Amino acid sequence: MAWFALFVSLGVGVRLFFWAYAIQAIGSTRTSLYVNLVPVIATVSAWVWLDERLSPLQLLGAIAVITGIILSRRLNLHSE
Repeated sequence: MAWFALFVSLGVGVRLFFWAYAIQAIGSTRTSLYVNLVPVIATVSAWVWLDERLSPLQLLGAIAVITGIILSRRLNLHSE
């Protein structure tokens, strides 16, 4: 059980480090925009490594997230 707590703590610590670095490097608005990719990346990772099947709704959600990010970047809706 101690190993599990260690891995969870390390995972949270690493995530927070990269989150803070991203805010400093590209700004809070763009960082919050890209955080929407986390579920998409998790879904694709589960599909690749765990042989999970993707439902049409999951694919539609991933397409919606990616389309939203692309539109936001193209339309310059991310003012700092």
